[in-house]
Amino acid sequence: MLREPVVLIEILSPTNVSKTRANVRAYLTIPTVAEIVVLRSTAIAAEILGRGPDGAWPPQPDIVDADGELRLDSIGFAVPLRSAYRSTGLG
Repeated sequence: MLREPVVLIEILSPTNVSKTRANVRAYLTIPTVAEIVVLRSTAIAAEILGRGPDGAWPPQPDIVDADGELRLDSIGFAVPLRSAYRSTGLG
């Protein structure tokens, strides 16, 4: 485990919704975390929470669909979301 993570990614499946949501709430309290990504397991879709310049989290995540881009500005990373699913049955 990293001591000072910048980006955290969770996989949301129908059987772990409450645990994933609880994890995301806990991640919001980690000072070094700049972005949190929740990837869905049943569809090509992601929720992205990014800390604002003032350090505040947005009230709602940005939703990225299959044709969108997974962009993580905190680490200079961007890729079509569909690529993250390329080795799954959804890709």
